[in-house]
Amino acid sequence: MRMLDFIERLIARYRSVGGEISRGGTEQALPYEGTLASLTLAEAALRKLRVNREYPDHNPQIAVIGPTQAGKSTVVNLLLEKPLAGVSALAGFTVHPQGFCIDSRTEEYPWLPDFFTGYRQLPPAELPNAPYRAFSLSEAGGAPLPPSVLWDTPDFDSVDASGYRDAVLRTAALADLLLLVVSKDKYADQRVWETLELLIPLGRPLAVCINKVDEASREVIPDSFRRHLTEKGIPAERLPLCTLPYRKGLDPSGRGIDSDAVDRLRALMTGLASTPDREQQARHLYRFIRLHWEEWLTPIRAEQAAEARWEEMVRQALEKALADYRRDYLDHPQNYETFQQAIAELLTLLEIPLLADSLNRMRRVITWPLRQVIGAGKSLFGKGEEHGGKGSNQEQQLLNQIAHHTLVHLAEEALDLGETEPEQSAWWKGIAHALREERPHIEQRFARAVENYQARFQPEIERSARRLYEQLQQQPAILNTLRTARVTTDAAAVVLAVKSGGLSVHDLVVAPAMLSLSSMLAESTLGHYMDRVAAELKQRQQEMVEKELLASLGLELAALERHIDPARRFHIPEAEVTAAEQELERLAHDH
Repeated sequence: MRMLDFIERLIARYRSVGGEISRGGTEQALPYEGTLASLTLAEAALRKLRVNREYPDHNPQIAVIGPTQAGKSTVVNLLLEKPLAGVSALAGFTVHPQGFCIDSRTEEYPWLPDFFTGYRQLPPAELPNAPYRAFSLSEAGGAPLPPSVLWDTPDFDSVDASGYRDAVLRTAALADLLLLVVSKDKYADQRVWETLELLIPLGRPLAVCINKVDEASREVIPDSFRRHLTEKGIPAERLPLCTLPYRKGLDPSGRGIDSDAVDRLRALMTGLASTPDREQQARHLYRFIRLHWEEWLTPIRAEQAAEARWEEMVRQALEKALADYRRDYLDHPQNYETFQQAIAELLTLLEIPLLADSLNRMRRVITWPLRQVIGAGKSLFGKGEEHGGKGSNQEQQLLNQIAHHTLVHLAEEALDLGETEPEQSAWWKGIAHALREERPHIEQRFARAVENYQARFQPEIERSARRLYEQLQQQPAILNTLRTARVTTDAAAVVLAVKSGGLSVHDLVVAPAMLSLSSMLAESTLGHYMDRVAAELKQRQQEMVEKELLASLGLELAALERHIDPARRFHIPEAEVTAAEQELERLAHDH
């Protein structure tokens, strides 16, 4: 992945997530403001590298930046020696970048619209009514500076600065030389030093002009500024400094300011702008990106960690669900009914006349009518009509209960994490909300899946019965004993009652006749083989529940993150981050 593409993606995601946080009414007025500033600076600086490669001989770009009411536009006019930049006593008068071509023509800069991506290039006269994302470029003729483009920029500290901060940062990244203009009232402001700390690692030559300095403060203010530099760990020699005196009633061109001070400023800027080192710009940029890399990725990594934790929570929940199913059904002596269904199928295979003949013959052989068997079964087991059919299927009930408890537990755990993990509170609350909204649908789909699974598993039950029957055929004595035993006849009656809908499958499991038949088979020489068939049936049953039912449930739970508002998510995969890191290493090595 190209580094520019990756950083543009980061900016888009930060703006989206930050915008959603702001709309959520949090106390943080501008979420991720600092992160977005460094990202925007890096993105624009990468575009400047492309300009350097494609137009290696383009004239130096000089950007004048500073806080509101520092006199930036006046300084621009002093450097141009003509009043081209608009000047006003109102704070925030300049809200668009305005470039002035010195000893060059606007046609020499065809790459500017691409650099100011998303901006409109307009004539200077149209800027006052233009949206923030606009800039102008005009010809200034000759000036006391070498051929270059001198940029006047908006402030970076006023109430409205957030609307045009992107323009300031983009112009700063375009510059081969920066001039920070501050007034004696603003040089110590926090926003000034935050801006310096952001820009200095970018490695652009940077000079400082302290404007509006009265005679009494001419020495004191520069010394104080240098002390601030030292306290911030910035060598003072890295930031050449000059001052301009305060003059009341200046005209837009700045005439009236001490000419020696203006000449010193022009000489300073001419010396710094004469030979821009654009090879160094690349080296400094990749150091800048590395400096901010972990800051940029911290919330992305936190989101990835939350996603991984959710996957682990789902995995553990499904493991527990499978263990509960094993404990409460497969290994539960009263609840497990599947093998008894196999025994019931075995009775059919034994071709007992009671099951093969008509219902009339059934009435003659059994001492009470079938209708009485059904009624007695219902009375014996305390079953009403509402407990028949699907509702009394032990496995089905248990699986649905397990799914319900699994979903409830995961929702509660996600809500807890939403309270205890502030960095990813929105993500966890989003998951909890999605689970709460989707749980009824998930449970309905799971219940249908259980019914389908049981229907698909029926051939396994019949296969187990056939294996038992084939084994019995090899032992005629046991087979004949079963066919002539009264308990077999009684069991067959119970099976018929079940098949006729009078008793439930669970009734089949606990019916004394079926228990006796199972005991007879277990105590015979067939007992060990029965145990093996039963164990294999359980194993296949567990595998089918795990691979079909629970795996499908796991996929639904994993997909819940798609229900979180995409605007609230960074949604940058780990593989994409890794590719970007590899690209950064390559670029840093090449430079």
